[in-house]
Amino acid sequence: HIYKKNYWDVCKADKIADSNIAYLLVDFAVNSGCRTAIKALQSLIGVEVDGVIGNITLNALNSYYNPKEMFDMLMDYRVNFYNKLVEKKPSQKVFLKGWMNRLKEWEWKE
Repeated sequence: HIYKKNYWDVCKADKIADSNIAYLLVDFAVNSGCRTAIKALQSLIGVEVDGVIGNITLNALNSYYNPKEMFDMLMDYRVNFYNKLVEKKPSQKVFLKGWMNRLKEWEWKE
């Protein structure tokens, strides 16, 4: 219930056409916060980066020509995000292996 209300619903995952992207986005939100995950997605699809999923973000995401490419881009973004986090805050390095292992669990499903 907590994950649905605080992450799935905030990310409007029910309205995301591709379930691979929906689940990956929500996982990012759980791990790094909803606004961080949503801003990342918005930057990738080229809409205003405000950390809130509205109709413009949903329309741009759901009409993206290649969902697999978007999934891969979001994965790459997360890898870079965690590496940059450790660069800025070396004390976070203790978590890096776990974050990367978490990402390795994700794969595109047809």
